Amino acid sequence: MDSPSPAPTDLPARTVGPLTDNGTAWTWRFREEFAPWLREQREGRQETLRDAAKAINVSFTVLQKLETGGRARAPTIELLTRIANHFGKDLDVVLTLAGYKMEVPEDLRDAVLCDEGFLALVLHPALRPSLMDERWAEAFSRVQKAQWMEFARNLEKHILAGGETIEEMLREYRRGRRKAPR
Repeated sequence: MDSPSPAPTDLPARTVGPLTDNGTAWTWRFREEFAPWLREQREGRQETLRDAAKAINVSFTVLQKLETGGRARAPTIELLTRIANHFGKDLDVVLTLAGYKMEVPEDLRDAVLCDEGFLALVLHPALRPSLMDERWAEAFSRVQKAQWMEFARNLEKHILAGGETIEEMLREYRRGRRKAPR
């Protein structure tokens, strides 16, 4: 019996998960590295294909095709989760080896960086406002977080350039806000 021919490596990436509200989606592209990695994991445990298939709760044929690269369809995330659990591997590693990638639209990549930067600043032990935690920080919109990040950068530049301190700024502000006596 001829062994199945390997899946073509020039397949385009396909969206396999639904777009979420924020525009992210799972994509999958065939990766040659997955088949030998999977076989190596099974052989390292000295399991037969049938035993491993039974333990993972997948048919012998599906596991065989995964191990030979003869499957050009995306394995389900559920199946990959069972594989990760069976072999004691991190799911993120298995997903990556199997060709999955979380696609984030470009406009959201900046938003993610902004969210991360905002949390890094407001939760930093030296800067953290009292009672601030990650749940509280979620109350800010992305626009507000971006504005606070810009504010923090401007404040840093101002102080490093020898500008007045925050207390001096507050005093000037209060002086300017008071109405002149009539």
